[in-house]
This record gives sequence, C-alpha cells and structure tokens, in this order.
Amino acid sequence: MYKLKVAITLPLFLIAALSPSLAEDTIIREQNAVTVHTDEVVGKLYNLWDVRVINVPELWAEPGFAEMMAATSVYANNMVSVRILGGNHNNSCEWFKGVDENGKVIVDTEGFLDILRAQHRVGFNPWIILDNVPWAMSPNGERQFYGQCYPPKDMDVWFEYVRTLAQAMVDEFGMEEVKNWRFRVGTEPDSYPRHWTGTMEEYFKHYDYTVAALESVIENPRVGPGNILNPVTIQNAHKKKGRWGLKILEHCARGTNYYTGEVGTRIEFFSTSAYANTQKIFQFDEGMRLLRAEMDKYPELKDTTLEIHEFGEVRECLSKDDALSNTEFFVGLYAYSVDTAYKYNVRRIYNWDHHLGMVYTWYQTTPGLFQPWTKVMGCLEEMVDGERVKVERSSDKKVRHGAVSAWKDGKLHILAYSHHDDPNVEFENDIDLMIAGDRFNQHQNWTLEEKLLDKDNGVYIHQLYADIEAEGIMPGEISFPIQRNLERRYGKVRPMDKKAFSHGTKEGLPEGEANRKAASAVAKKNLEKYQQMGEMKVVRAGDVLALQDGKLNLNLNFKSSGIRFITLTPKGL
Repeated sequence: MYKLKVAITLPLFLIAALSPSLAEDTIIREQNAVTVHTDEVVGKLYNLWDVRVINVPELWAEPGFAEMMAATSVYANNMVSVRILGGNHNNSCEWFKGVDENGKVIVDTEGFLDILRAQHRVGFNPWIILDNVPWAMSPNGERQFYGQCYPPKDMDVWFEYVRTLAQAMVDEFGMEEVKNWRFRVGTEPDSYPRHWTGTMEEYFKHYDYTVAALESVIENPRVGPGNILNPVTIQNAHKKKGRWGLKILEHCARGTNYYTGEVGTRIEFFSTSAYANTQKIFQFDEGMRLLRAEMDKYPELKDTTLEIHEFGEVRECLSKDDALSNTEFFVGLYAYSVDTAYKYNVRRIYNWDHHLGMVYTWYQTTPGLFQPWTKVMGCLEEMVDGERVKVERSSDKKVRHGAVSAWKDGKLHILAYSHHDDPNVEFENDIDLMIAGDRFNQHQNWTLEEKLLDKDNGVYIHQLYADIEAEGIMPGEISFPIQRNLERRYGKVRPMDKKAFSHGTKEGLPEGEANRKAASAVAKKNLEKYQQMGEMKVVRAGDVLALQDGKLNLNLNFKSSGIRFITLTPKGL
C-alpha cells in the first residue's frame, strides 16, 4: 500500500502548539449518515469550474502552445491571464513604452493582442488580471517577490495605459464580446509586500482609477478587486500592514471614489484565496461563512458575487514529498470544497492546480493523462444545469463527508465524498446514504450505476513514480521543491534563491535534461496503462433496486479520501 510520507518531523510540543492541530497517527474508523431529500430543490447546479489560469502569458506566443492548452482544458472555457500587463521578473509583457512629447502613452497593443488572439483562436474567452504595474511606471524600480508590486508613480499614466488596452480589445473583438469578459484589478492586494507594496488607501485609489479606465471604453465592464488573502487563516503577509482586505467592500459600497469623487465604485465580484495547508485544518467553511456575512452587510453590493480566485493545496510547495494534487487526497478536498461552495453560493473556483491537470515536462504535456481530481469535474459536468436538491449529513467528527445531488433528465445523480485534512492519516468511513422523497417514491424500481475513486482506484501517479524509479531515474535534490510534475521531480536544479526558481527566470530553470526526457519517456511509453488506472472503478452497473418503505438505503465504504458517483434511473426510462 502506498503511503505519503511526512517530510519534516516536528517535536511534540510544536505539534501540540499547532491550532487547529492535525497530530493524528492512528487509523480512524467512523460511521456517518447522509440523506438526500429529493423533493427539496435548493437551486440550479451551476458550473463553477470552467476557468483555467496561467501566470506566464507570454507562452501563448510559442508555436503549438495554444493548441496544447486547448487539448488539456477539457472543462475550461475561460482563460485567465495573470501579470499580462508587465512588471514581471523576466521583463515579459512590457507593452508600455513610455510617454511621447505630447503626453500620450506609447503602448505596444499588438503584442498584447497577440496573446488574446491566440487564446480566442482556440476557443477561450480571455479574462484579464490587471497586474502588475509595468517597470517603466515603477516609482523606484525595486523588485518584490512577484515583480514590480508598487503603485504606479503617475496614476494618470496608468489610467491611460489601461484605457488604451481596453480600446484595443474592443477594436479587435467588438464591444458585444469584450463587455462579457472579466477584469480583476490585481492579485492579493493585502499580501504585503509580495503582491502589493503599497498602502490600503493607495490600492483603493489604484482600483478606482483602473475601473474608471475600463468604464471609459467598455459598457458596464465586469470588473472586481484583487482576490484577498483568506481572512480566517494566519499569514505572515498580514502582520506588517494588517488584515484590510475586507475593507475593500466598504470602500466599494460607501467610500469616496478617488477618481469620480462620488460614493462607491463598480464591483461585479469579490474574491479570495483559499489554500489548504496539510499541517492545519482547512477552514474553508469558516472562511466562506465569514465572507458571506461581510458581503451581506452592504445592501449596495447585493448583486456582487462571491468567488474563489486561488484554490489548491499549498503545503506541497514546502515539502519534498509527492505533490498531493496528483493523488486521491485532492479528490476528496475538491469535492468537499465544491459542496461547501454551493452552500455559500460561491459562483466560481479558480483552481490553481488546473494548469497541472496533466503530467508534463517543461510545458510538454503527456496527452490524455489527467490528474484524479479532474474526475470530480467530470461528475459535476453530468449534473450541471440540473435541479440541486437538499442534502443533510451527520456532523463532522474527524472525517469530512457529504454529497452533492441533482435531478437531471429524470435521473438522480449523487456525488458522495469522504476526506481527511491530513494526508498522513489512514481512515475508513462507512456512510449510510438514504434517498427519500415523494418525487423519488413515484417509481418503485431504480437502476443503479456507481463509480469509485480512492487511493486504489482511479489514481495512477503512484505507479508512474514507481515505473520511473525502476528505470534508475530518482528524484533530484532541488533548492525550492515544487514536485508537481515530472520535470521538477526528476530534473536536477542548480543552487539558486527561491525567488528566482519560483518565477521561472533564466537562472531558475532546471537542469538535468536527460533525466527529464527519460521520465517523460516512461510516462509516454506506459500511457495506455496509466490512462486505464486513471479511470474511476465501476462498482455497480445496471443493478435494479427496489425501494423499501418509499426509501432507498445504500452503504458507501470509503477507505481513503475519494468520491463515489451514483446515478439512479427509473427502471424503464
């Protein structure tokens, strides 16, 4: 049996100090109950996973990259480009070329549009993150963790820069299309100094000017502020400048607009980051509840949607162990998060592991080899636009559990999940699933289809690593270990600072080309085997079940984080 290892052994006193703590070391066995109330429709099962993010937008200029992205984005229709306005460590996307003698900004709109054209050509709606500020607008040229993170030295020049790019988009793609695209002003502005090396007031001004620049060209632009840090977690970035991200709501609702002088600023969506940390309980429900309560304080923002613009498992970035996003752990985490998102009417989740949905080596994708958590998306796709019904569950003990259920085309779909926040904890969870309601009781006999994904079914990565290492290709020692893909797990990396490596600068590119190619060759050679291993296990197919006392009871056994996808069809339909 494959087990994830703990990279760092913490002393007991430190483990005890973690709050909330995950110091589990025994097998947990639980019995829980989930009830699907088929008569109680709570809303439409809407799509919240149709977004893909890339923070290296210049890659769209490379031959074949657009086609590769289209082939590997089976559920994404919208492409979010981060740091597409310049201010990057590698000096890419520097469209701003200065100001002429008449005070007019000089902008390379063609270079900017080429990226959007490539995305649009292969079927994506380009969505724009309006950050960072270009280097030529920097007040001092100082580099921060994510590049040029200072406010522009001249806000009027920034206004004209954004306005010029907005006009170029409208001229190229038309108003009817561009007004439906999305624009976000920055990333984690309360993450001082990594994403925003300015004050809260300077960000408010920056936001107001940026929104005004868009409004000067685009009809009712769909724009919102940068995603704030998770307000219920302790992050070092809060310590120096305080937790002010939630104050953006008050400014947009009731503050004085720095550009117009009037009250309020346009805000179509409000977003946050939500990363799980496997050393602590993932306080996702608590975070969404807090955010929803804050937004509800402002009737002026009743049409503003709540969204997650960065989501994933962050602890893997700090460990030399296997990336959890490749395993069953992330399947359970994602299913739980989707269930919670529907609970609080979160409209979208930008999954930052989506660009890692395939095993690849240095932007060369192994076609058709998707990570396990994409199966959650596949199950949801079968339910999308259906009538979502109420699901009641027993209270969480140590193992998270629950289900998302919906009627669609006369069938009842149920996505049940089980998950533990600590990937090193072994557990078994028996769920008593009861399905009841007059609508369900209209048919006595139902045909059952059931699929399973857990540590032993639907996960190929453990076998892939074993096959690669059987060839004598061993994981390399790297200075900033992010082993989410073959290139970084098996390629050797020269010593460097973390900042350079994390942003893919020339100095930070991995060495060990032979190892990378050899690891990729193993994946391609055994592609069919891994594809088969990556499919969910069919537990039951075509079984006909009869209701007892107008109800149906199913026992679902989980031996790890994972999902079970059930489809019930009236016999004869």
